[in-house]
Amino acid sequence: MEKKMLPIAVLFYGLTLAQVGINTTSPTQTLDVNGNARFRNVPENNVLDNADRVMLLQGDGTAKRVTVSSLQPPGKFALDDIYTLTATVPVDKNITGTYSGNSKIDDIDIQMNQSIIIPARTEALIIVNYSVPMGMGSDFTCANNLWYYGIRFLKDGIEMPQGSRKFTFFRTDPSAKVSTISSSYSEKITNNTFTDVTVTYSLNGYLEFISGTITTNPCIIRFNMNAATGENFNWGKANMNIQLFKKSL
Repeated sequence: MEKKMLPIAVLFYGLTLAQVGINTTSPTQTLDVNGNARFRNVPENNVLDNADRVMLLQGDGTAKRVTVSSLQPPGKFALDDIYTLTATVPVDKNITGTYSGNSKIDDIDIQMNQSIIIPARTEALIIVNYSVPMGMGSDFTCANNLWYYGIRFLKDGIEMPQGSRKFTFFRTDPSAKVSTISSSYSEKITNNTFTDVTVTYSLNGYLEFISGTITTNPCIIRFNMNAATGENFNWGKANMNIQLFKKSL
């Protein structure tokens, strides 16, 4: 039995080391196909891993594996993802009270927080644009001690001055007071670790007062929109848009 199997084993071993040609009698690779190739029933997968590779054909037709990131021009940022956030409800702040000179309320949570993911081993370019309408109800004179209003822009809970904006409040004007606070912010973040990094950008309402007492109760400053349903009186809705570009390290 062993004597009969030995030639077969030797033949099989030789075939595994041979170059096989399809439509060619002179193969130059382990598998040399002269013609079109077709793959059937390839498994579907919508997850891209860092270890994934793409197969490309070189000029002479031989295949090679390359990383997905290498498909973008070297040294250039390529769009990785876009994050958008639109406010769903108005946020009210009652400012009734007594204030000393330059008193501030700068941490009003208007529910505009967006987390993004910086992929491992990449340098990221982040561009943020936001727009937040804010204004008052029917009593436009109750806030005559309000000096400035605006939005603080935060990264992981720390203010980034480049993205913060405030404007003068027209105190004695009895007409409607509705404005839109908008700004842009950009930065580069290098993630030289082998794990993804999460960064959270947030918007906080900002109010600054002159000395005095606001007696009207409530005296409401409204952020994000006039109303979640029904007539919105052309306020629009607060929005934050974040574009993430990346390039490999």
